[in-house]
Amino acid sequence: RMSNSNLNSEIYKKLPLIREKMYTILRQATLKDLTKNNIGTQEKIKNAVRDRTNELLPVGSGVVKEVFFSEFIIK
Repeated sequence: RMSNSNLNSEIYKKLPLIREKMYTILRQATLKDLTKNNIGTQEKIKNAVRDRTNELLPVGSGVVKEVFFSEFIIK
């Protein structure tokens, strides 16, 4: 969820960097964190992804307010 619809184009420009940040955050999580119904850890992961994404966006362009995951695929 974004603060404004114009932010979509900025996110698209930064998508490779955002993905890299997401992978780094997820690699730091343990298998237990991702597979158990651990709401606290899942919220920390969502907040970390949101915060790291906002750090990559230009000042004044808007912010990501909330991150949603539909599923985790674990190999």
